[in-house]
Amino acid sequence: MAISTKEIKLKKKEFSDAPFLEHELKYIKKLEDYIDNLIVEKLKSTSEFYIDLTIFECNYDPINKRQTDFEPARKLRMQKELESRYKKAGWKIEVKYDDGLDGPNLSGSDYVILKTPR
Repeated sequence: MAISTKEIKLKKKEFSDAPFLEHELKYIKKLEDYIDNLIVEKLKSTSEFYIDLTIFECNYDPINKRQTDFEPARKLRMQKELESRYKKAGWKIEVKYDDGLDGPNLSGSDYVILKTPR
């Protein structure tokens, strides 16, 4: 008998809600350190810090300069964890998507903007 869609949904939920594995926690910490270093470098000149959305969504590893190989459900959970850490630290988080109005050959990147409270 074929597996039911209800069983698939349950298995997906179990997978995405499972506790973080050691390598996932290490990666989240590595991203947090990377972002913190960017903030410290630019602290004197701005109160808004632009982080590439692919980094914040755990799709791209900025240290090793390659795509990550986490499952999409785990990436989403890791992103939420990273976001919650910055919110707990008092940062306001905003996402800026490129509007595409510059034309097809001039599209820009999408960013997460970390803002200090005023």
